[in-house]
Amino acid sequence: MDFRKFTYPKIHCCFPRKIHADYEKIYEETLQWAIDFKLHSAYDKYKKENLTKLTCVAYPDGEYERVLLINKWMIHIFALDDVIESNVVECPFFGPLVYHGTENKDVISLMDK
Repeated sequence: MDFRKFTYPKIHCCFPRKIHADYEKIYEETLQWAIDFKLHSAYDKYKKENLTKLTCVAYPDGEYERVLLINKWMIHIFALDDVIESNVVECPFFGPLVYHGTENKDVISLMDK
C-alpha cells in the first residue's frame, strides 16, 4: 500500500475559534437523550463522532435551549443516515422507518419518484 503524508497549509481565519460556554452540559444532556431513545448502539462511536462539538463551534453564542435542540437534531439525522447507509437497523427507534408494512405504500412510492 502507498501511504502518503500530506502537508496541509495553515488556514488563515479572521475570527477567533469559540465554543459554546455550556458545551459539556449540552454534551451530557444529549448523550443521555440518545441513550434513552436508543439512537446509538455504540457508546464509543457516539463519543468518537462528537457532533456536539460541531454544533457548539457552529453556534458558540446561541441560546442554551436552541443549541441543545439543534444538537439533538444533528444526532438524530446522523443516526438516521447511518441506518440508511447500512441497511441494517440496530436501533429500534428507526426500525419502523426502514421495515414498514404496506400501510405506507403510497407515501413510499411517492418518495421513490
